[in-house]
Amino acid sequence: METRRPLLCMIWILMTMSMSSSAAENYPVRTVTVISPFAPGSAGDNFARTISDSLAKEIGKPVVVESKLGAAGSVATAAGARAKPDGYTLLFASKGTLVVNPLLYSDTGYDSEKDFDMIALLGGLSNMLVVRSDSPFTSVQDVVNAVKRGPAEKYSYSSSGSGSSIHMAGVVFGQQVGTMMMHVPYKGATAGLTALLGGYVDMGFYSIPIVEAQVRAGLLKPLGVTSKTRSVIFPNVPTIAESGLAGYDETTWLGFVAPKGTPSEIIQYLHGKMQAIVQTPEVREKLIKQGYDIDPYLPVISPASFSRLLRDDLAKWPAIIKASGAQVN
Repeated sequence: METRRPLLCMIWILMTMSMSSSAAENYPVRTVTVISPFAPGSAGDNFARTISDSLAKEIGKPVVVESKLGAAGSVATAAGARAKPDGYTLLFASKGTLVVNPLLYSDTGYDSEKDFDMIALLGGLSNMLVVRSDSPFTSVQDVVNAVKRGPAEKYSYSSSGSGSSIHMAGVVFGQQVGTMMMHVPYKGATAGLTALLGGYVDMGFYSIPIVEAQVRAGLLKPLGVTSKTRSVIFPNVPTIAESGLAGYDETTWLGFVAPKGTPSEIIQYLHGKMQAIVQTPEVREKLIKQGYDIDPYLPVISPASFSRLLRDDLAKWPAIIKASGAQVN
């Protein structure tokens, strides 16, 4: 029996590999679920649904987006980590959920490097520093000068929650100015933006798709964008970097990942489909018009390159978070 055990183990391994390969070859045969950590109607969720709708057409099977809210996206991300690695449950991810959250929360329920296989990094999301129309601030430099005069936390900004790109944009801003502002987190971008419009906070670093309507309606004044280059849909709004904070660059990346152990054939299949989707003129134009950054990530980087970007960000952000003093628990 002892001599037969290695042979039996080898047969079992070969059978398992064969079944896995067969499943990958037939993929997909049923509905694919995409877990989204963002609230319906938010910038991140809208991006996830745009890609998912197109993916359904590409693969010929329904793709359902399921929003799971809580702990700035950690609840959804943990659910994605626990899902069966068969390609039928995917996770929409961002720099906030995979990089920032593990540094802010003592137990997110997942390990960003060990629990996921990268599929495709599809785009980015820049934020815009905005103030109310009646604010005395008319430029980024006005804000910089006021914040520098202090004291610390004299001026406040709202966000969609601790660890969000809005929160981190304010953290990096305060660090470069040398004086931190007061961060006031809300449950979702809509609530945070309502607080800004209602006069409860002084400013916000909201994603461009979220504030576009209010800016065009004159309810909010755009002072600067957080990316290295100006927004395609707001070309007259300067970057924060060119407005007094040289080197400022804070954007979030957006992409899809799968539970660790998902067959590589399925990963490559989905990567190819998503690459085709985001390069389709109709989808590309739609996303750019809504304020998403697409060009920095075209052609769509490989899963391996996506993994390297994740590792680089996980190495970069601990010092930023520590210096800011930001924490949740």
